[in-house]
Amino acid sequence: MVRIRAAIAIAGLGALIVAATPTPSAGQSAQSASLVGKVADESGGAMPGVTVTLKSPSLQVAQLTAVTGTDGDYRVLELPPGVYSVAFELTGFQTSVRTDVHLTTGSAGRVDVVMKIGALSETVQVSGLSPVVDTVNVAGQTTLVQEQLRAIPMGGTMQEMLPLAAGLSIQTKPDVGDSNLASRAGIITYGVVLQPTLDIEGINTVTAHDADTAVYLNSFSLEEAQFKTSGNNADIAFPGVAQVAVMKSGSNTFHGGARSSYENLSWQANNVTPELAAQGITNPNPIAAPGFYDYTFDLGGRIVRDKLWFYGGTSQQAVTQGQIGFVAAPNADGCWFASCGGTTPATTDQSLPQFNWKVNYQVTPRTRLIASQFSAVKHHSTMGGSGQLRPLESTTFQRQPDQTWKGELQTAARNNLLLDVI
Repeated sequence: MVRIRAAIAIAGLGALIVAATPTPSAGQSAQSASLVGKVADESGGAMPGVTVTLKSPSLQVAQLTAVTGTDGDYRVLELPPGVYSVAFELTGFQTSVRTDVHLTTGSAGRVDVVMKIGALSETVQVSGLSPVVDTVNVAGQTTLVQEQLRAIPMGGTMQEMLPLAAGLSIQTKPDVGDSNLASRAGIITYGVVLQPTLDIEGINTVTAHDADTAVYLNSFSLEEAQFKTSGNNADIAFPGVAQVAVMKSGSNTFHGGARSSYENLSWQANNVTPELAAQGITNPNPIAAPGFYDYTFDLGGRIVRDKLWFYGGTSQQAVTQGQIGFVAAPNADGCWFASCGGTTPATTDQSLPQFNWKVNYQVTPRTRLIASQFSAVKHHSTMGGSGQLRPLESTTFQRQPDQTWKGELQTAARNNLLLDVI
């Protein structure tokens, strides 16, 4: 198997990078999976000509097929992550079916089968007999699938997933009620703060040597997130965790979801003691109108069945809150300290609006086109700190837009050649 990947990067005058790498077992892009294996008869002899059929809700076509070669080996590349059933069929032999084959982002799963003589109509079904083992990749990695991302109580950004991965932690307080909104923290890989990388839909988004990449990606739009901490290959430029974000896709069945949360000042508790209340302190960090809110909505489905699919999502996270001693204007005597009385209280505003979409087009059974965009903007009214000694007038407003675009062509020109151009 020969795999060719081409990437076009425009920076300054631009550069064209084309890489050709032989991959004798299997290969796939960072945001997809693959399945390999060997089919043999009861005597251990290789079985060529066996039809291997894959079905899954993750597939946008009804099924994918491959045929074993002269050595009994088969390989199916560029698979979307998901749970598959795999059927093995050959005239004169019983059909063998493996169900609950779970393939995750970047994995190269292996399923070997022994077929028995019998009628094709006889089916032997095996479910959950043994886990699918990745015998190709050697990286230490943790993959979080959509069900885990929805079930585990945590903040809505990709940064909050990091402590769920083996060997990772972050240099910040635990996130409670999105209290880490619009904040960054150093990422610790096996006890050391190292340079992370982040791929969104196969696009490397790292533009600086920072230790806190990943924070502004809402996890609601993700199908899977993968964190590779060790054993990375030459695709990863820096020591540190390699993060891979795979966006949801459309399918023949329409699917979508929505969630929201809200809080205002009247709902907020506080820990103000009678002694503090006697000093005029009513709330140490009060939420101000319009309060805290977080909403997300997405929808995916088909435009043309078995041919053209779409996915889109939008989200907004925002909070407005006050701070003890933080003022926007002095009193009539020109005093900027809240203790002088008559000053104008100030608030801090933070928001993270996001929008993303993805379109998949199956041009032919061997050729697929993919286009996607991830867009986010961070707004922070008091970047760099605020408080009694730094009034609103001396703070900095931050507006940080992030855009990731992708156009991709995948085609299997021959059975032993896969071309992937991004």
